[in-house]
Amino acid sequence: MPGWGAIRNNTLSSLRQYADKMARLQEQASSGMRVIRASDSPSDAFRIMNLHGEYKSYETYSKNLQSVTFNMGQISTSIQEIVTALSRARTLTTQAASGTYNAENRRLAALEIDAILENAVSLSNSKSMGRYVFGGSNLDDKPFEVTRIDGLISAVRYNGSPSELSVEISPGIDYGGTVVGSEFARSQAGGRATMVASTTGSAIGGGTSSARGDLWLSIAHDTTSYSDPALATGITAGTASSADDTIVGAHTLTISSDGSVNTIKLDGGSSFAFTNETNLRVVNDDGDEVYVDVSGWTGVTGPVNLSATALASIDGGITQTAIDLTNTSQPISAADGSTLYTNFTNTVRTGSDPIRMAGSYDLFGTLINL
Repeated sequence: MPGWGAIRNNTLSSLRQYADKMARLQEQASSGMRVIRASDSPSDAFRIMNLHGEYKSYETYSKNLQSVTFNMGQISTSIQEIVTALSRARTLTTQAASGTYNAENRRLAALEIDAILENAVSLSNSKSMGRYVFGGSNLDDKPFEVTRIDGLISAVRYNGSPSELSVEISPGIDYGGTVVGSEFARSQAGGRATMVASTTGSAIGGGTSSARGDLWLSIAHDTTSYSDPALATGITAGTASSADDTIVGAHTLTISSDGSVNTIKLDGGSSFAFTNETNLRVVNDDGDEVYVDVSGWTGVTGPVNLSATALASIDGGITQTAIDLTNTSQPISAADGSTLYTNFTNTVRTGSDPIRMAGSYDLFGTLINL
């Protein structure tokens, strides 16, 4: 019959379409989803993918917020315990100073204050979910390190990051998930710098320093340069000069010889005999040292001018600054950003000078000095 083939084909095609629709309906019914694959509805599939991405983002924000909330709870608890401990230390100090305590009472009070200090350091090294919460963005390293003398804490140094960990808790909104320990532990009041004693010749400069508590100004030798009026002696820096010289600034070596004995002295101090040493130690009457290579001495006697450069630090050498020996108020900065203004115009040797920043003690320095 004419046309029968076309009718048959159309019928089979319709049956296949209905079968496909039935299969999709059954799949949708069993899965509970109207759009299973992108071809089911491209526009709806695109929207679903966007919604899925937003859901994942908000899921991340929720987890971040939960983490921050948990951290803040731990931080709040630790700080409250520290505040309570400081209150107890204040009570002990007041009682000990009242005149009612005998020697044994004062000894016991000192022991309790030492225990309070130990506990304060421990609390400041608290963790939340296995990460340190007072180290700023440094989550893995203990934020506070102690130095001990005879088993007792003599100094506490912040070892964390100067910036807090920033966590995104909603689109475009970040929140600090940790605390910068050096900020919460120190006084926010400015301090007046006083040099307790100077062995290097350095002095406090005229700027406004931001350093806190008790600290050390450390001067380390860098290089020693040699020159003499005729540039003819052949004397140069010894092999240990860079590491072991203790002079800073301008000094003078004087070479003498009577034809049989050759001598050299520093700044008019004691004379040291020499032959052809490459690392001769010469010391002046103040104890300053310079290591000299005399192996190339030409026989010329007279003065040799020395000029030694140095590096300054207020954080134990973590950060070092080349000192300017003409500067009466050079800023020396620590890793945490604090600064000490220093006068280096009379600095003559290496060493460490104790500095006290009055009115700016951190909580550890306060407990240590009780």
